[in-house]
Parts: sequence; C-alpha cells; structure tokens
Amino acid sequence: MNQFEQVDEHAAPQWVVIDTETTGLGLEDRIIELAALAVDPVSMVVVDRFVTLLNPGRDTGPENVHGISNAMVAQSPSFTDVSESLARFLHGRVLVAHNLEFDRRFLAAAFKSARTEIDLGIGFCTYRQGTHLTLAASCEKYAISLQGAHRAEADARATVALLAYCDQRLTFGGTPAQWLQPVCT
Repeated sequence: MNQFEQVDEHAAPQWVVIDTETTGLGLEDRIIELAALAVDPVSMVVVDRFVTLLNPGRDTGPENVHGISNAMVAQSPSFTDVSESLARFLHGRVLVAHNLEFDRRFLAAAFKSARTEIDLGIGFCTYRQGTHLTLAASCEKYAISLQGAHRAEADARATVALLAYCDQRLTFGGTPAQWLQPVCT
C-alpha cells in the first residue's frame, strides 16, 4: 500500500527537475547536495523547490569540482533525515534531469539506504532524450545562463531553462507527455 496521497490520474503531473552533487561517481559515493524544482508543465515556471546540502557522513569528495567543503555540510541533515519529506515532494511528479540515469541511481540508492519507500516513476532526460551535449555545452549552444555550475540548484535551474527550450524549440515527434520514459532501475 502506498503511504502517500493519491494523485488525480487525469491531471497533468508537475515536472520536478532534479540535480545532485555527490562525493564521487561510484556506487559507494553519497549525495552531498540536492535540488528538486517543481515545474508547471504548461508554463515551465518553478512553482516549488526542495534544496539542501546533505551531510554524507564522510568526506565531501572533489571540492574543486562542486565547491562543497566538509565544513559546509557539517551541520547539514543526512539524506535519511530528509528522505520522507523528499519522497512526498517527488511523489506523483515526473522526474527531469540532465543525465537522469546518474541522479536517479544516486537517489534510488539513498532512498534504499534510508529505508524510505518511493516509486521514482517516469522521467525525461534532457541529455539522452534532448541535446546529447553536456549541460554546459547545451547551455552555451542554446544561450542559457549557467552561473554556479556544479552546484545543485544552479544546474537544476539551467536544466529547467533547457527543458523549456526543448519544449519550445526541439522536435521530439510529439508532446512533452509523449517524450516520457520509464525511469530505469
């Protein structure tokens, strides 16, 4: 039985653009910053946000990449501390990310470790289903501002703009709802 409220299956779900910053790229690595921006699928306007630094209980990894130090996360909550509220925030929304497979893998592992039940549902990847360019290259090509790259909220906001650009400019052979793919497990 699902512990979350039921969503009207006939209403268009909101999109939630996610980005994570991590201690590294391996299976043993952890999320140290998370941004989830709920976006109205018609107006492409951010209508809600869930943004936090997270204490991974270990070294934050390559500070020269993400700019997040051990001191910055020392007083931050752990993923387990925020997992229930994050699961409620994501519930019933379509996940969007630039390289969704990466962010989804880290989220799935973190939710599993926190023993928080969640169905990550369907999603759209602005990299694989969109530009096939890095986020920085995509932003440069489509004149999208990317200030503060490799920080979760900055990357998520750039991805929102890229999603809006994809919606308006790129041809995927259908409507945004038809672009959606099951999120791989």
